[in-house]
Amino acid sequence: MRNLNRRPVDFDAIRLLVTDLDGVWTDGSIYVDDSGAEALRFSAHDGLAVKLAHDGGLRIAILSARNCPAVYFRMTRLGVDEIRQGSRDKAADFDSLCRTLGLEPGQAVYMGDDLTDLAPGGQAAVAVTVPQAPAEVRLAADFMTEAPGGAGAVRETVEWLLRGAGRWDETVRAYQPRDRE
Repeated sequence: MRNLNRRPVDFDAIRLLVTDLDGVWTDGSIYVDDSGAEALRFSAHDGLAVKLAHDGGLRIAILSARNCPAVYFRMTRLGVDEIRQGSRDKAADFDSLCRTLGLEPGQAVYMGDDLTDLAPGGQAAVAVTVPQAPAEVRLAADFMTEAPGGAGAVRETVEWLLRGAGRWDETVRAYQPRDRE
């Protein structure tokens, strides 16, 4: 995670990671077949990040301007806490999403990759972006992942948040082999 020398992070106060979808969970590509059906490519590493986040006491939410059945299908299967698609006002929807989950925007990190993500990023405790984001988004972000969107950026962010809060080692312990007798 690259620190862009912005707001300090109170890792213990963070309870929620809200992300855009296209360009964060994906590389921004949208596959369309001859019938008009859309398909997206997701990273399995980012998928496991949802379980790791939950194990570490962090909730995950999606806030996307697009409506795509594949997003709902994938994110529901992963156990994402809240999925909001079709957003026309991400600032208002970010605030509403936080409140629906019983949290304040200051308890959330927002992760986005495009101009529509500037407003919610400014409302959150911390704004995170990905390397392929346009200059305006990189300049407004507090931190930027090393991994690009669709290739582990969500996983990197979850690990960074859990490490910062001192919950990573305990979370990973569940995946380590048990002592053999």
